[in-house]
Amino acid sequence: MNPRSLGYLFCALAMLGVGSTVVVSKTIAAGLPPFSATALRFAIAFPVFVVVMRVQRVRWPRLRGRDVWLVIAQAGAGSVGYTVFLISGMKFASAADAGVLACTVRFDALTGTRGATSLAGNLLVFAAVVCESLFILLNRKLSRPVDALPLSALMSGIGLAVAIVPACFEKPWTLPFDAGAFAGVVYYALVPTVAGFVLWYAGAARISGAEAGLMTAVVPVSAVVLAALVLHEPITGAQLAGVACVLGAVWLATLGSRSRTPNADAIR
Repeated sequence: MNPRSLGYLFCALAMLGVGSTVVVSKTIAAGLPPFSATALRFAIAFPVFVVVMRVQRVRWPRLRGRDVWLVIAQAGAGSVGYTVFLISGMKFASAADAGVLACTVRFDALTGTRGATSLAGNLLVFAAVVCESLFILLNRKLSRPVDALPLSALMSGIGLAVAIVPACFEKPWTLPFDAGAFAGVVYYALVPTVAGFVLWYAGAARISGAEAGLMTAVVPVSAVVLAALVLHEPITGAQLAGVACVLGAVWLATLGSRSRTPNADAIR
């Protein structure tokens, strides 16, 4: 397989992992409180990132002044906030709805107790998306860019420190052990978090930024497909229309950037 094809494959697999977080969060939400699940996710992912950094001989970044607070805010929003809101939302919303957030609120979701619950879940998932957006915006405010690997390790370490205190208030040790929820957290930590990072940046190094951006379209598609296959959720026409809208938006967003220099966003 040539490098370009490998790039597409790696990025697509990374986005498949991201799409699967919506489905696995449904399983996690059934057995673990959100902060406890978040703390456990980063407790597993952080040492793995540290090992990867040691193997690749990557040093920790030296942050000063304002950048320290920006990184902490990033971890609070993009790492802890995203995971907590997503898991909380999955208690009420369907995984297919969450996967295509632009088309989550159906007409029947606006009436009745079940509709109000579904709407609340969708709003929590939307809050997760807002947190992820804040992560991206805050990252651009750093005085010096931080490489992806040490940044991911920092996010996991700080995320663990931020989530551990509220997790203690949830008293997860008093709950019955849920093997499915625990396995879900382990999967979340190792596959979308760690492996997803490795795959995405390995792929992005082989194709242009615009081409990598196209692969984000895998997220809503994989979320809907996995919701049907794994959770046996019925897929509605509105959700399929939502997927089509997302695919169209991703395609349009990349049109204007195709003329840029290839591999502009690749690892340096």
